[in-house]
Amino acid sequence: MSILLKWLIRTLICFTLLALVMAIVSYNLASRSLPEYNQTVVTDKIHGKIEIIRDSSNIPHIFSSNINDVFFGLGYAHAQDRFWQLNILRR
Repeated sequence: MSILLKWLIRTLICFTLLALVMAIVSYNLASRSLPEYNQTVVTDKIHGKIEIIRDSSNIPHIFSSNINDVFFGLGYAHAQDRFWQLNILRR
């Protein structure tokens, strides 16, 4: 086997390993930036219960008895959906 072919194989293996590591790191960063939708949050800023239900297209539907609580829930859902943008801009 010639020296050129040996170096070509080594270089190809190195690039393949580098691409694999970059894919794993990219997947890890992307999966960590997804919000947790099934959680209960307690705060003293609201007066009643807020229920945020997401449909199959991940569109939030916000239910509450107080209009101020609905606006708080809307802001919370909007912040969950836009957190990826802040994360990308930070990186």
